[in-house]
Amino acid sequence: MNTDDSWKLAVRADVLRLRARIIRAVRHFFVKRHFLEVETPVRIPAPAPESHIRPVPSDGWFLQTSPELCMKRLLAADYPRIFQICKCFRMPPSAGIALGLDRLVMLFADKSRIEEVVAFPPESL
Repeated sequence: MNTDDSWKLAVRADVLRLRARIIRAVRHFFVKRHFLEVETPVRIPAPAPESHIRPVPSDGWFLQTSPELCMKRLLAADYPRIFQICKCFRMPPSAGIALGLDRLVMLFADKSRIEEVVAFPPESL
């Protein structure tokens, strides 16, 4: 980056701080409730077969479109309360040149009703 572009990062400082605060709050919420934070592979041999999601190829493998499959393997290995904050990659629906990149929070809990695991209760705001 040349010196003429340095102002662009300075303008984004508030957004970067807010992003960091949100991620810290999400992580704190789950850790406080005894969820185990996990990190699954970003590159996988085969994506989930979903007709509306186009995976990004990566040297014969694929970048994850969601951590769901890998996290379900952890559930099967008896890790009942897990969460992950990760990046997910998808090809744009218009087949453009930009990759779709999302940050996702996924959790699995040993509860049968979503009301028993509320992601953002008022006290965390």
